[in-house]
Amino acid sequence: MSLKFLHTFVVKNGFLFSYDKLSEILDNANPDVKVKITNSNGKSIIGMLSSTSNVDEHIKSLRNRTCTTSYSTEWVYWEEPQIGNSYVSNRIQKKDGVEWYLYGWEGGIGAVHNSYKNLKDLNLLAEMIPETSGFEITGNCKIDTE
Repeated sequence: MSLKFLHTFVVKNGFLFSYDKLSEILDNANPDVKVKITNSNGKSIIGMLSSTSNVDEHIKSLRNRTCTTSYSTEWVYWEEPQIGNSYVSNRIQKKDGVEWYLYGWEGGIGAVHNSYKNLKDLNLLAEMIPETSGFEITGNCKIDTE
């Protein structure tokens, strides 16, 4: 169901659905993609990637592939040549209180801690929150979508 249809016919005729049902319909009209990064200890961070970014298909291609590098405790990444700048243009701004971010660049995607000194230079795609306490970058991190 397109958002244009929902706004033109459903929202304008608000009596068709309760506010709760309309909210549910709109939430599912253009659902976000859940991204999960899991370290070698089984601890993970999750974030919601806008479904308009098209990066989710490339993340699916990285499923069950360990990270390209994790030399630092501040960042980890996976190289994927198919990811271009057009895929990572949905940049978000750094916010206080957010510990981890999903980021992208032409040729890859990764996760970065908010303490990384060059954070302002990265294309931040989504806020990531710990699914389990004590998440840290380790070797063999994996990325997946749901």
